[in-house]
Amino acid sequence: MTEEGKSRGSSLQRIGTGIALASVVLLGVLSNAFVFLSLIWLVIFVSAFEWTSFIGLRDFWSKLIYSTLVLGLCVLCFYFAKSPELLTIFIFIGVIFWFFAMIFIYRAAEEPGSSRTVGGWFFASAGVVILSCTCASLIYLYEQSSALLIVLLSTVCSVDTLAYFGGKSKGRRKFVPSISPRKTWEGVWFGVAGGSLVSLISGYFFLSFEVPILLCLTFATVLFAVVGDLFESLLKRTANLKDSGNLLPGHGGVLDRVDSLLAGAPVFAGITILAGVYE
Repeated sequence: MTEEGKSRGSSLQRIGTGIALASVVLLGVLSNAFVFLSLIWLVIFVSAFEWTSFIGLRDFWSKLIYSTLVLGLCVLCFYFAKSPELLTIFIFIGVIFWFFAMIFIYRAAEEPGSSRTVGGWFFASAGVVILSCTCASLIYLYEQSSALLIVLLSTVCSVDTLAYFGGKSKGRRKFVPSISPRKTWEGVWFGVAGGSLVSLISGYFFLSFEVPILLCLTFATVLFAVVGDLFESLLKRTANLKDSGNLLPGHGGVLDRVDSLLAGAPVFAGITILAGVYE
């Protein structure tokens, strides 16, 4: 098979898997709390299991213990939902982390290889913080309105998808080659522009936010979706991995599919809280 044929087959496989995933996620969002929470906790557990590849855990039982601990903390987020103050603390811990992650990414881009000087404990702790704060954010948004989740998920999915296909078809100039050699400026702009458009349109129809709040929500979510993608790329490069796993044909692992959401969800939820639209 020619390279062009392989590329077309990979793209079709990616699209097929993406449609299947979107259907499952939409079903989870529109279903009852039990189905939604089960889906979230399953994604968190598998993501945590894949995260162990970034922190040097090799044997099955070590991976299982780490994943179970992360899942346990995420299950607690459900009980924290009965106390909005605790859930809010989790969300803003996530927001603060991602601001520091931006600095970490910038340093890694300026000083290639600097991420390898950081101890495994940092990445292990980062996994716990990122996954638990994402879980708290999604639970908060679900409790407020399923429309919030639809806007968030459609936004980060658009950023990811359009960045991939835009970069694949028009990509010329490398974005941050020391972190992600395949990402291009053209792909990033496709993702940012498309994600912003989808966010504004879906937000206009599904949310009751005023225009300034919607613009802020759009800009921040799209920006941090890119940051989340870059952070996972940095983790994979540090661990000398191409993908976080091979569970999803055409996509790699679950983390490869939700990396943008991991950063986008806390920021989206944080702005919603600060806007005071939902009480």
